[in-house]
Amino acid sequence: MRWEMEWEQLHYALRYLTVFCCWLSGPDTEDTKQSTADMTAFVQNLLLQMIDIIHYLVIGFLNSDALDEVDSRIEELEKNINELRAEMGVDSSPSP
Repeated sequence: MRWEMEWEQLHYALRYLTVFCCWLSGPDTEDTKQSTADMTAFVQNLLLQMIDIIHYLVIGFLNSDALDEVDSRIEELEKNINELRAEMGVDSSPSP
């Protein structure tokens, strides 16, 4: 659930960035220069938030128990394969 919320926030951030880019192509008057500065600050903040979200997602994945579980399953499979080799009388040297 948490991951879905983060991806949804990232999606909205990208939509706002798209709107901003379209908005920048408008006429260049004094009012739009100030608005451009305001919008630039907004987008910079938005991009920083997106970086934080991506960082959270990557760190969350790398620190997840899922990787530990995959590692333990691989070790268990290697053990089972070596036991089967031993039962069959085949050399059970570890695979590379």
